[in-house]
Order: sequence, then C-alpha cells, then structure tokens
Amino acid sequence: TQVEDQQRLLTAHESFVRSEAAVLLEPVRRGCDSLIEEWRLFCIKEKSIYATLNLFEGNMNLRANCWYPEAEEDQIRAMLIQNSSSQHGHSSAMLVSDRTPPRKQPPTYIRVNEFTSIF
Repeated sequence: TQVEDQQRLLTAHESFVRSEAAVLLEPVRRGCDSLIEEWRLFCIKEKSIYATLNLFEGNMNLRANCWYPEAEEDQIRAMLIQNSSSQHGHSSAMLVSDRTPPRKQPPTYIRVNEFTSIF
C-alpha cells in the first residue's frame, strides 16, 4: 500500500542520511580531522584569502599597504624576489618602501618566541 511504500522510503532516506553523516564525521586519514572539519577549515582559509585580497587596490597590478619591522625589510625584499623568480615570469612582487611619516600610529610590534607565543 501507499503508506508502506512511504514508510520504506522514509526508512531508506534516514539510512542514507545517517551513512552520509558517518562519512563526513570519520577522519579522512589516521590522526587527521574529519571531512566536514577539513571543509570548514578550507572555507575559513578561503574567506581569509578573499578578505586579504579585498584590501588590495588596482586592476591588473595589485597594491597593498602594510606595516613591517624596519629591521626585516631586507629579508622581506629578498623573499619576494626569490618567490617572484620561482614563478617563471607568471607573477612578480616588489616591496616599495614609503619613508614618509605615517598618518597613523604604527602598530606595536612584539617579537614572539617559543615561550611568549602562548600569550
């Protein structure tokens, strides 16, 4: 009868949903997060990437302003050159220092180490 068919359909659907939920909750690999947790982390990373990209200005050439420690300027410049050269001409990045006095107060920079990183 129609009621029995609907009951079988409902039972089959519940079984399907439970099995799919079990797949999502199982760890993908031993010692790793579940599939749904990996999806959640992926979405958080993507959201932060797009939030950062939205801070850039320009169409073809993207430009962003940022604060960095003056002592690390050479290291940052070298890292940008190294990463740009490894892209085989597909992209490049450069650091343009702006030596004008800032309009805003620079952020407090506190170098962290193994002991202070938990604070």
